Amino acid sequence: MSSEEIAKGVAEAEEVDPIGEHAVLDENLMSSFPEGSRILMVTPSGASAWVKTLKIDVKLSDGSVKSYFKKGAPGNRGREMMEGTFESERLVHSFLPNHVPKPLAWGTYKTKPNMNFYMCDFVEMTDDLPDVAKFGAALAQLHLNSMGKSPTGKYGFHVPTHLAFVPNDNSWTDTWTEWFSNAMVKMFNEEEKSHGQDDDLDQLKAAMLDKVIPRLLKPLESGGRKIQPCLCHSDVWPGNVQPSVSDDEVFFFDSCAFWGHHESDLGCCRAPRYRLGNSYVKEYFKNIPVSEPAEDFEDRLALYAM
Repeated sequence: MSSEEIAKGVAEAEEVDPIGEHAVLDENLMSSFPEGSRILMVTPSGASAWVKTLKIDVKLSDGSVKSYFKKGAPGNRGREMMEGTFESERLVHSFLPNHVPKPLAWGTYKTKPNMNFYMCDFVEMTDDLPDVAKFGAALAQLHLNSMGKSPTGKYGFHVPTHLAFVPNDNSWTDTWTEWFSNAMVKMFNEEEKSHGQDDDLDQLKAAMLDKVIPRLLKPLESGGRKIQPCLCHSDVWPGNVQPSVSDDEVFFFDSCAFWGHHESDLGCCRAPRYRLGNSYVKEYFKNIPVSEPAEDFEDRLALYAM
């Protein structure tokens, strides 16, 4: 998908929902709210290059007011994105209910069947970095609560998910090495579609797939060692993990979940482009042990940061 197609899709999404007091929303959106709900206000919320985002204030049948977050995207790709978001957030919320905005619904507009949506509870957050201790405890809780509960016992996920607009390869595999290699190949292919083939880069890709990944990941599942799939958020960066305004509690959102190796969620803490650093890694491991062989951890983390 080109940048022009992305921009066109976001523009289409912007034209769908009316903004303002007592706005009249699509029937399929309205049917997602609790019965008897009435729209009070619709306002833009946040910013995204890939989807249109809104805050919807609703008066419930008991007279109380509740706010929801809605994002939308057009076409078949948008439908996959919204379904993947819902399934991903639904599962992450099930294992980490106090740290994930509760998913409400996903679907397709009745009046504009080319447009799709996802909705969840609205949680007002700040742009500050999350508290180090709260981050480490919550992320470890997600991994510990889900450890060994993959529905197939394998690595992968049951529906497609997307990092921004890029689809992931979530095919089920028996080993973590195989899953991670497949995921990397998918990203390599998407990069080549966007920027074209390059001989030097092809050599680096081959070395990564044939040497680096097997060397760093196979030892996790050989020599008597074993890891269990847990549910990974997979897109933990400062834009997707923020403190709430009300109580400074850490919230995770916009997950692209898969059943994988828990340490992979720490890649963000090594990536230079993000502000999360080693203090977050240290705090996380106060709650869950480093996988063996521990001496490979720093190199594994560098791999996961790619």
